[in-house]
Amino acid sequence: LSGEGVFWISLPRAGTRPNYPSGRGPPPIQAAEVPEMDSHDNEYSLLEMVDAGNTRCPCPFVPTTVPPELQTKRPVEIEGRRSHVLQMLIGWVILVPLSFFVARFYKETFSKVFFLQEFWWYTIHFLCLATTLIFTAGGIYALKIKRSTGPEYEIVWTDATTIHIYFGYGLIASFILHLLLGAFRAYDMEIRMIQISLHWGLGWLEYAVANVVIMSSMGIPSGILNCTSLVVYIAFLAVQLMFTLGMEVHIRRVDDELALQPPRSYLPSPVMRLFHRDAPHANFRMWILGFFFLVCVAFFTALHLTMDFGFEFSPASQPS
Repeated sequence: LSGEGVFWISLPRAGTRPNYPSGRGPPPIQAAEVPEMDSHDNEYSLLEMVDAGNTRCPCPFVPTTVPPELQTKRPVEIEGRRSHVLQMLIGWVILVPLSFFVARFYKETFSKVFFLQEFWWYTIHFLCLATTLIFTAGGIYALKIKRSTGPEYEIVWTDATTIHIYFGYGLIASFILHLLLGAFRAYDMEIRMIQISLHWGLGWLEYAVANVVIMSSMGIPSGILNCTSLVVYIAFLAVQLMFTLGMEVHIRRVDDELALQPPRSYLPSPVMRLFHRDAPHANFRMWILGFFFLVCVAFFTALHLTMDFGFEFSPASQPS
């Protein structure tokens, strides 16, 4: 390559010998005809000059700058809303019900088993709630990134949108307080019982509000909850209620076998009283816990498959 233009050399294929006329060597190298470029050509990109037909790319292996409309977009720009939905569902459809279920019914199941220097049920309960907080923050951040880097759009304020946004932020603030009340307990028994009652009450209130927030997405103009997914979600709530009522009956029958005196109080929450041995039928309860977890995962999958993610979920929105 010189200032005069581009030189192209024709080489024989590997493993062959060139056939030249007798007594003659290879022909001299000829310079390719290259159109002259004026001073304004430097203002254009190489790709634009190639398209205009006034230059040739000297090396096809040198990548050229791709126009913005052909560049691959960041996944969060295309599926930010989908990421928001999936992270919220993982937290509030799988982890939160599991944490409630363990804390309510498993305090005296394998009570001598410790995990991370705590009763195993407490560690599972705390890790599920803390992970839910992380997924919730990730879901909100996904929408923030989509709004800041994706195409501009304005929020269409409807009653459902107002409920979804403001109730959602209120839910997060209450959830943080809920975690603090559970992690840090006072030594004074009166204050401690107040904390336990608040922790229990806030937990159920948050779950009720979370259901309202999730179902309110059906009324959002760009919402993803359709009639099919709403039926799936209501069925999931009914199955949770069935599991809860069944376990409430079970723990009362177990307490009748133990003949505890004075009788145990079940509100606001069953207090752990057996530190020296396990309550009977522990293996049965562990099977129920595993089955409950699989049911939560199955309903999460069903919700993911039935929700309408609109243009963001369509392959047509992906850059070619």
